Amino acid sequence: MKTKKRLPMILVLCLIFVLALPMTAFAGSITINPPAGANLDANSYKAFQIFTAEPTATGDNVVYTLNDDFKAFEAIADKPWTGKLKTYIEDLTDSDGTVSPASQVKLEALAVELWNWSYGKGFAFDATGNSGSVTFTGLDSGYYLIAGDINRAGSTAKAFATLTNVKDSDDSVTINAKGDVPFISKEVYNHHSSDYEKWADLGIGEAIEFKLTSTIPSNVTGYESYSYIIHDTMSPGITFGKIESVIAYKSDGTKSPEDLVDYALDKPDAGKFTVDVKNIIALHGAGYTYIEIKYSAALNENAIIEQAGNPNEVYLEYSNNPNWDGTGTNPTGDTPKDDAVVYTYKLDVFKYTGNFESPQALDGVTFQLFNGSGNDSSVASFIQANGIYIFQGWIPKDTPVIDDTILTSVNGGNINIVGIDEGSYILHELETLPGYNRADDISVVVYNKLNGKNVDADHVLALNQIRGEDHTGDSNCEANGALTHVVNVYNGTGSWFPGTGGIGTTIFVLVGLLVMLSGILGFMIYRRKSSVRALLK
Repeated sequence: MKTKKRLPMILVLCLIFVLALPMTAFAGSITINPPAGANLDANSYKAFQIFTAEPTATGDNVVYTLNDDFKAFEAIADKPWTGKLKTYIEDLTDSDGTVSPASQVKLEALAVELWNWSYGKGFAFDATGNSGSVTFTGLDSGYYLIAGDINRAGSTAKAFATLTNVKDSDDSVTINAKGDVPFISKEVYNHHSSDYEKWADLGIGEAIEFKLTSTIPSNVTGYESYSYIIHDTMSPGITFGKIESVIAYKSDGTKSPEDLVDYALDKPDAGKFTVDVKNIIALHGAGYTYIEIKYSAALNENAIIEQAGNPNEVYLEYSNNPNWDGTGTNPTGDTPKDDAVVYTYKLDVFKYTGNFESPQALDGVTFQLFNGSGNDSSVASFIQANGIYIFQGWIPKDTPVIDDTILTSVNGGNINIVGIDEGSYILHELETLPGYNRADDISVVVYNKLNGKNVDADHVLALNQIRGEDHTGDSNCEANGALTHVVNVYNGTGSWFPGTGGIGTTIFVLVGLLVMLSGILGFMIYRRKSSVRALLK
């Protein structure tokens, strides 16, 4: 009986214990569905919580708090939201909770700005793929930026960015990515992969090949005209060459004739140029889905050496209002910016004598730098600025020695070379100082520190993802197979040549004395024999 009386009490105590345990809330989710004919890359999609949100008991109102990670974005100077991001977004919302078309354009522009600023930062949520869609799970209540790539026509770009709420712990948000918004990507020819990538490394003066790929909108219904202007911005270290080709493509790879795309080129001004495509509606009607532009450029003496490299950006300005009545300015939107980065490297040399722990620097020693594994190929030419040798290109080795190819140790035995590509070189001492022996040739290998000497597809892909970040362009150097930051070149006076003194002289004296004694002894024997013969007579 006592056991039966205790059972209800035990059950009550168990219930109280369970209720006292902390409850784990089910977190919200966001799912992005691709537009027709496209797919989404889960690896490229990121979610950023811009604001945390504390809904009221009824859920009708909410208290937003700016996430610490985005306080630096709010502090960017001379922006409409500077110092007041929350207020700026609130002002874009009408009293009934709706957003006007004009405010929608501003909100979309804000999403693009947030995406460009957030890209590559480490405080994002990653997505998972699911039958062409991507999903973010485990999200707390808040205001989120969602952004990523839409793959179409064999090209990708940071094409989709949107802002949305997760209102409570069981909120499942679904967003259909817009398919009628064009996007654009930028790539550069990479000699490691023999293909267009998001980065390349080159020497100053060498040619660069860029490729821009932009989609033609899938729906131009209602448009009497369509603005489609490509804005390209090169870094100060890049000099524009010329447009090599402008070709439209169909989804099956069919190319247009080279003169089919009607465009106007606005020549570069301070590193910027535009390509204004005039016949987008006609190209759409003919079944073309994207445009490919190739242009040439060159790395110049203003190039950033190593570090984050030389970024080159592009974005597309496009029509976004089919109901425009033709008055005022044609309403347009801008795609997120895409970029490609060009790296170039350095080589430092130190000339010295004496003990390396306490070296004596040697100024005035001259060198040449040869390309490849032997000095029978090409020799590098340079211009000098502020004591630094800036690479200019290669000339045939059999060319008579000219000043442009001579490197001279200065300012404490130093030679600082900038603007060279990765690769193998020979450092050849041309003329040393009086009283010193000339150093042997030194084999030098320069390569991107992240890639290593042997660049494979995985290295190319990895640097595609983190291009342009700090120190992604830094190099390593090997001298005669040894890893070093500076190529140290020793000059010594050498040992004396051997003389003919010492044991060699002693041997010759002894041999000479033996010869002389043999002669004297022979002469004495001869005289003795002669005397005997005389007596016998």
